[in-house]
Amino acid sequence: DKLHQVLVNILLNAIDAMAGSEGKVVHLHADEGPDAEGSPGAFLHCVDTGHGFDGVALDRACEPFFTTKDVGEGTGLGLSTCAQVLDAAGGTISLSNRKEGGACVSVWLPASSS
Repeated sequence: DKLHQVLVNILLNAIDAMAGSEGKVVHLHADEGPDAEGSPGAFLHCVDTGHGFDGVALDRACEPFFTTKDVGEGTGLGLSTCAQVLDAAGGTISLSNRKEGGACVSVWLPASSS
């Protein structure tokens, strides 16, 4: 259920960020691979063609109560909650901009020890 919440939050953020433009989610894919430290796990990448993250948002988007939305439009808890859920599961979330334009949100989850 919590991973579902993470995925929904990421997709809703992508949709919101592209509102009023011709942007779209260009792909959502998962693949296996090690994290930066070589630990086995799986990645989930959500890539869109929106305007991407501005410099401040790229640095702060996962902080509680940080939002780029208008007052009354967002709480600033979506990506923060995602980061907390993933951290509790031993995973990570990372944000980047595509050189072609748009954003990429990547989630890494460790392989199960069972």
